[in-house]
Amino acid sequence: MPPAGTPARVRAASSFDAESLAALAARTMRESYAADHDPAQLERHIRDTVSPERIAEELADRDIAVFVAEDGSGLTGYATLAFGEAPACVTASAPAELGRIYVSRRRFRTGTGSALLTAVLDECVRRGRDVLWLSVWDRNLRALAFYHDRGFRESGTVPFMFGGVEYEDRVLARPVETDGA
Repeated sequence: MPPAGTPARVRAASSFDAESLAALAARTMRESYAADHDPAQLERHIRDTVSPERIAEELADRDIAVFVAEDGSGLTGYATLAFGEAPACVTASAPAELGRIYVSRRRFRTGTGSALLTAVLDECVRRGRDVLWLSVWDRNLRALAFYHDRGFRESGTVPFMFGGVEYEDRVLARPVETDGA
């Protein structure tokens, strides 16, 4: 395993990444939510959203861009970017949604999350998007701090299904500019 400060390499994901990306997604979701959710609820959410089949569908969808971070030990983080509608609380003519961004706990504070966000913002610029938005669980304080530090501001809330339970997530948005990611 490379030293903790070694930067991860970020690249566009391909269909060949489906299995390892699904395993990473499941692991990072467990790292993020196991302490605060019923295990059955968490496993249901993982099954419904990041199974290998579901990841393969996302990788094949032209309206979704997926980026992975990797180091010598394999995949260490990922981000998904969707091009479609935004909730009414997001003001944009061409929005993009940061659907997921997760980094392995061992890669926290190494710049991996920022590198993934930069790749997402660059793709937004490439596709002519003007606002990047996301929804985040209000109890995910680490994520909220990460987004606020990178220019995202709260604009409303949306319902979010997690393992069959509906939550109210915060919506954050920022103009698409690559500086400050």
